[in-house]
Amino acid sequence: MRTVLLIIHILAAGAWIGASVTSGFLSARFRSDNVVGAAFMRAFEAMGRLLFNVAGIVVLITGIWLVIVSDAWSFSDAFVSIGFLVVIVGALLGIFGFVRLARRGVAAHESANAAEIASVYARLRAFGTIDLVLLVVAVSAMVGKWGT
Repeated sequence: MRTVLLIIHILAAGAWIGASVTSGFLSARFRSDNVVGAAFMRAFEAMGRLLFNVAGIVVLITGIWLVIVSDAWSFSDAFVSIGFLVVIVGALLGIFGFVRLARRGVAAHESANAAEIASVYARLRAFGTIDLVLLVVAVSAMVGKWGT
């Protein structure tokens, strides 16, 4: 059971990390064309609502389950707390950052508002960087089993 849970946990974290890296990579390439940029922002919004949310929920549920079935780990271990914190911050970034910015990005591209487009992409880069740094810290904490 533990092995299956761990595989699912790692795959969900990988999906989250992969989606974040891919979004950052593609956003720089699609911003100069308003039709393509608006389509990208619509897709990014859908990713924010679906892919990131599902990945985060799966990471959270499997993480909790892994602690429950483990004799070696507990909810008081630092790496577990870091994992919870990253999931919570990631969810907040998704809800209040990425999804809202994607909606603003669609409107900016549709109105060809260059200043707003630049602002949206700058904020997406900032939020994406925060998200990736948190994910690196969480993975490091998990691998190193910080606090055990």
